[in-house]
Amino acid sequence: MSVQFVFGVSGSGKSEEIYRRIIEASMEHPDRNYYLVVPEQYTMEAQRDLVARHPNGGILNIDAIGFNRMCYRIFDELNEPVESVLMDFGKSMLIKKVLDNHRDELMVYGRCAGKIGFVDEMKSMMSELFQYGITRDQVAQVMEGLDPESVLYKKLADLLCVYDGFTEETGRAYIVAEQLIEKLIPVVSGSRIMRNSTLYFDGFTGFTPVQMKLIGELMGICPDMTFSFTMDPDDISLAAIKPYELFYLSKQSVKDITHMAMEAACEILPPVLMRTDSANRFSDNPELAHLESQIFRFPYKKYKKSLHNIEMWASSDLNNEIRFVADKISELVKSGRYRYRDIAVVAGDLETAVHGYSKIMEEYGIPVYIDTNTVLGANPFTETIRSVISLYSENFSYDSVMRYLKAGMTGIDNNSIEYLENYIIKRNVRGYAAWNREIPEKYEKYPFVSLEGCRQEFMATLVDITNCFKKRNATVKDYVDGLRAFVKYIHMEDKLELRCKELTGSGRLSEAEVYGQVYEKLENLFDKIDELIGTEKMKIKEFYDIVDVGLSELEIGTVPPTTDRVVIGDITRSRLNHIKVLFLTGANEGIIPKAAKKGRILSDTDRETLEAKSIKLAPSEKINAFVEQFYIYLAITKPSDRFYLSYRKVSESLKAMKPSYLITRITNLFEDIKINEYDPMERRPGNIGAALRYVTGNIWNRDKQVLNNTYARILREQGFDTYINAMLKGARYVNTEKPLSNETVKLLYGEQLKQSVSRLETFAECNFKYFLRYGLGLNERDTYEVDSRNVGTILHSVMEKVFYNVKDHHNNDWNTIDDELRDDLVKKALAEAAESVSGSFFRDVARNEYMYHMLERISLRTMKVLQRQIKLGSMKPVMIEETFNSERIKDSGYNYILENGMKMSLTGKIDRADMVLEDGIVYVKLVDYKSSSMDVKFDEIIQARKLQLIAYSGIVRELVRANYRDHDVDMAGILYYAFDDPIIDGSLDDEDHEEAAMNSLKMKGFVHSSTDVIKLLDRTMTTAVPVSLKTDGIKNTESTLTREQIDNLIETTRENIGAIGNMMVRGDISNSPLNKSNACDYCPGRNVCRFDVKYGGNSVKYSVFEEGGAAHEVDKGTE
Repeated sequence: MSVQFVFGVSGSGKSEEIYRRIIEASMEHPDRNYYLVVPEQYTMEAQRDLVARHPNGGILNIDAIGFNRMCYRIFDELNEPVESVLMDFGKSMLIKKVLDNHRDELMVYGRCAGKIGFVDEMKSMMSELFQYGITRDQVAQVMEGLDPESVLYKKLADLLCVYDGFTEETGRAYIVAEQLIEKLIPVVSGSRIMRNSTLYFDGFTGFTPVQMKLIGELMGICPDMTFSFTMDPDDISLAAIKPYELFYLSKQSVKDITHMAMEAACEILPPVLMRTDSANRFSDNPELAHLESQIFRFPYKKYKKSLHNIEMWASSDLNNEIRFVADKISELVKSGRYRYRDIAVVAGDLETAVHGYSKIMEEYGIPVYIDTNTVLGANPFTETIRSVISLYSENFSYDSVMRYLKAGMTGIDNNSIEYLENYIIKRNVRGYAAWNREIPEKYEKYPFVSLEGCRQEFMATLVDITNCFKKRNATVKDYVDGLRAFVKYIHMEDKLELRCKELTGSGRLSEAEVYGQVYEKLENLFDKIDELIGTEKMKIKEFYDIVDVGLSELEIGTVPPTTDRVVIGDITRSRLNHIKVLFLTGANEGIIPKAAKKGRILSDTDRETLEAKSIKLAPSEKINAFVEQFYIYLAITKPSDRFYLSYRKVSESLKAMKPSYLITRITNLFEDIKINEYDPMERRPGNIGAALRYVTGNIWNRDKQVLNNTYARILREQGFDTYINAMLKGARYVNTEKPLSNETVKLLYGEQLKQSVSRLETFAECNFKYFLRYGLGLNERDTYEVDSRNVGTILHSVMEKVFYNVKDHHNNDWNTIDDELRDDLVKKALAEAAESVSGSFFRDVARNEYMYHMLERISLRTMKVLQRQIKLGSMKPVMIEETFNSERIKDSGYNYILENGMKMSLTGKIDRADMVLEDGIVYVKLVDYKSSSMDVKFDEIIQARKLQLIAYSGIVRELVRANYRDHDVDMAGILYYAFDDPIIDGSLDDEDHEEAAMNSLKMKGFVHSSTDVIKLLDRTMTTAVPVSLKTDGIKNTESTLTREQIDNLIETTRENIGAIGNMMVRGDISNSPLNKSNACDYCPGRNVCRFDVKYGGNSVKYSVFEEGGAAHEVDKGTE
């Protein structure tokens, strides 16, 4: 029995020596077995290399295996029964179940059990315990020496709880992959195969404790064992090994193996030292040889000669970094010196960059194999499985229904789904029972789409699964049977096969391979769920969580579609051999080295405590940082010819990124090295995609116009006219709208414009907003909710009902209405209005009921205040929610003939107008209700920013004059009242509290400047009007207007309305909103408009009119 080591730095030929020895020995002793033990993912590559090197072109008594294959081979030989190995997704599902069942027992992790990623963390922790051979008894023994109140004690108690639950669930039918070796250790001594075998271990950076135990057992039965390790042959001392040493992992492994060999009384042969002075990977490349010999060494030497084979590059972002790699690969291959298989890429953040590499390498026509497993999480087919379960776990909620329909597997077209979504939102369709009711014909208002037909088609896909999911006392097996029936009904297997053929036909072989395995993976998942927990009963939500975890863990491994391809891998997982050129990308801080992992089950301090108590687990983050340094060393010393190091300046979220410390380390090693800047616009494109980007990027670059035009011409010749024209149009695009033609205006608006004042204000605010809403008819989706518009409608309706009741049944005398009667009238009116506007909305849930009570408080407060204001004056309400059309008013000044001959009239509804006849003059008070507080600014009225209050004053005056032809008509007040229930200082007594509320709800607007007229509104001149009386006259004179000023203001507004009408018929739809701080923030059309001051060529306007002035000036002064 002997043990021998082969030592050498990276590239020194250790593997070559191992292969030479194993081949020679196998030929010399054909009756013996020779095993090359390598990491599992490297076995195929190792077998290929052995066959290629063997003089006979084949191998008979040599095999390349990993630890797991070794286990199965010996189990077969010994006829040893082996439980089924639980795959990762099975472990995750069981751990999820255990966490849910024992959540209340977990002292530390109970609150984390439902968080995203925690199941994965716990699965890793369980795997670590099995991998490192930690038993329950060991953990329990450590706990005996800990304070029961300490955090570590509670953590270990939680781990034991999960450990016990997991092992109980797996029972005797399953084991995890990490337990295979542990199961082999007691029986391996009986293996005749191993007794007649020589073992060679190559490609390992270290071994887990369980693997070490197996190696120790093999030492007692295998004749010879040889281990190769990457370490400096001039520094093989095993005394006082420090974690920060570059070859710490190798030295620690050698030390442990040596100790076991001595215990097993094995002969330890002199090591084979592979020195770099002989033929090796870097024998003809002094630059890479210097990099290998000096990187991460102290002190280091500086290479002073010029560099040709090592380059460092900086790119602006991830995509440009990948384009740099693609450009360089294309150059290298076109030079004739390299094949694609000679080149490899190691990405520091492969998980983030994988989609970029797939897309850009395909664009460049570079065949690649991305060495990572594809997760099925974002696959539309697996999303369909999740969404169909969520239908039942969420009882057909809006989100679950739309998630299911939009997964795309039902066969219902997207247009119909959008219309159906409109109906769902508007009618608040929720619940399984609601979806089983027919959709009334009155809602079938969409052309070419039957909502009822869509509903039936949707529910038809769920018949079989519903029978299983709705079964009384349903088990997990029933749920799984329902899923199988559902998958069969929607023909998922056929759809996957069709998609696979489409991808294969388009040359996307890797994607086709993924889709080709999806159905089998889903069936395996269903089988495993059935086997593990099929007889159990659980809620559908719990079943959903387990399936979700299982689907999240499903991975599909692919094999390279061709041998001549570029391998793209990561630093720790990928095994690269025989490469000449390497690109190491993502050399940024936080990527290389990786940032410390947060939220681990056991912290570094916990691990150190456990290690002090003889429980050795995976290295701490501090040790991992040194370990990663070793992996970086292995990666950058793989190429024999050229090495490229790349980093980027900006992250995907546009945050600045710092270069990795590796950049500085390598810069310090080479005197001549410099960092090159990669700019795709500075390079001549080598493919269609790059040419299109080049043409786009240099449209305005005059220095490159000749070359740019040449590429554009070539692209046109290749049939890319549409793309070129679109790019040119896009580059020159300015986000402004041309005026509509006269014919288009008439088609959109008709010959007769019937405008409400609110529409005119919309146009004044933004022409394009008006065009979208009233020209194209674009509206926000109707929703089943009460928003500010609904609230306004309800409160207006309450006012109308109460005022009409007093007018019709109480002689319009508010002095006769006591508080109790008034409140009864309000409550009755509110109940009717709420039912009419919102149906059963306010009865659905407690939150809506609270909203109803809030509306009730506002209504009661409003009517109380309005009654008091009326009683303080001499006027009585005459017009209540009075609709008007200026066409029906004789000689109205609000009927316009516009520039192109079109006509315009005003329509609307006047909330309230109070009147009194005094000294032969009819005085009118206009009151306009608002759902929120609004200030009346004189300048905004003059500039046509606010039209409604003054326009309605003019209309009311015309209506009153029509009824009082023999009397003069004068506006006593033009006022806003805001619906509100203000918060008042609770320390005030009842009387002061009431006065404070009245003052807070005082109307805003303008009143007549005459004190006598004001007293018609409020004899106290303190409560009902926006002015007050003081010893030297009226206070707040900015709210008073003379009759002449009121007349001028009405006339100015009337002319402004005409000017706005003329702008409409000119077809002005410019997207230039009025200058407001939040002009576009709440505009429903902002995603259509794309208003952009910085890049879109847009700007705000400071006046409604192009000339910037109103029809004429109004002097706002004192009498």
